[in-house]
Amino acid sequence: DSTLRDNAGKTGLDIGIAYFLQSKPLLKGQTLASVELDYLRVGGNDDNFEGFHLGYAERTFLGKEDDLNGLYAGFAAGLALNRFTGTTTVSSGQGGSVTTRSTDDRTQVFGELLLGYRLQMNYGVEAFVRMSPKFNDVTPSVYGIRASYRF
Repeated sequence: DSTLRDNAGKTGLDIGIAYFLQSKPLLKGQTLASVELDYLRVGGNDDNFEGFHLGYAERTFLGKEDDLNGLYAGFAAGLALNRFTGTTTVSSGQGGSVTTRSTDDRTQVFGELLLGYRLQMNYGVEAFVRMSPKFNDVTPSVYGIRASYRF
């Protein structure tokens, strides 16, 4: 989101783990279901956005039947503990200004759209768009590319 980018920064780090489920997924076809936990941080030390996300994801492979490699599309949904830390400078009215630092924590829902390519059984690359409701005049929606390794 442009507000998040303007307040916290343009780049970040997203790292996580996933546990693939043996249960039947919601989507039909060659689909893998998983429970995922990740940590996201955007921005520097002064202004930043952090989030812990716990969710359910499904990835449906678009290739040949019984082939869990290649192009896939999917979704994720879950709960996020989001934190925005920022500095605000306000004019003091006497020609000076006062800078304050604040932190706002929120538990929110999130949703993701996924598009990826699994190179082999253990390697992959994925583009994602994560959407969450607005808080503290910032929409904590992000997009990115992540690499994966399955072991």
